[in-house]
Amino acid sequence: MPHQAATLLATLGSEPQVITLTLDCLHAMGERIDRAVVLHTTSTLPGGQVSLDALIQEFGEYPRYQNSGLRFEPTPFLSNEIPIPDVTTPEQAHAVLHTLYHQVSVVKEDGSRLHLCPAGGRKAMSMYAMLVAQILFGEDDRLWMLVSTEPLRLERRFHARPGEASLLAVPVLPWRITLSEKQAFLRGCLTPAEAEVLALVAGSRLTDPEIAARRGTTPKTVGHQLAAIYAKLRDHLGYREDARVDRQTLVAEFSPYFAIIEALQSSPGNVVT
Repeated sequence: MPHQAATLLATLGSEPQVITLTLDCLHAMGERIDRAVVLHTTSTLPGGQVSLDALIQEFGEYPRYQNSGLRFEPTPFLSNEIPIPDVTTPEQAHAVLHTLYHQVSVVKEDGSRLHLCPAGGRKAMSMYAMLVAQILFGEDDRLWMLVSTEPLRLERRFHARPGEASLLAVPVLPWRITLSEKQAFLRGCLTPAEAEVLALVAGSRLTDPEIAARRGTTPKTVGHQLAAIYAKLRDHLGYREDARVDRQTLVAEFSPYFAIIEALQSSPGNVVT
């Protein structure tokens, strides 16, 4: 059986060994990784450059990495084509989301099996990794959590002894409606006024009176528009007539959509179509 290309996409913080431990665990599971794409911030944080330099050295010297032809690709998180130093502002958070989305999209376009492990770096990286996985993952892709023993963590070794490290698969619940399906619903099923109301409900979390004031209408008109949106979404999802579709449904289904669209469009030239 021909080998299916596989990519590890991982985030790097101040502990470079999380990358090598993840690779070793995947190897022990029989996974052959062709590329290791390591996403990182720049070196202004304490230990940041030291961590990246140590990882570069390990990939250059470790025999199994050299003999397997594994490609190591350190990749910075970018905001407006500029590497970010940390994840402490909305703009930097958008950069993390955009970079993760782009990198996962590239892997999927190549037809590779993807292993995503956001064990290093800020918590925001793992949260956005889960969001991107929900949007883009296929059946063969995996999201992993790295687990290691305390002695291994204290010694900060690049490679574990038997039983010191393992990967736990994190269940990924796909969106009921995919990104493209959400776009199709907004553009093909709703009137322009209804689409704007949906964006104000799910994206901006406005109340009916606030939406009416924003659009120069009345709360009663907004209520009628929401009723039409509920009916169209129920039909789009194939729900029974008595199934509940309400404001909470709109927020649950479309709030992440508007958040990711905002992030993906925040950099010049990055427009979702």
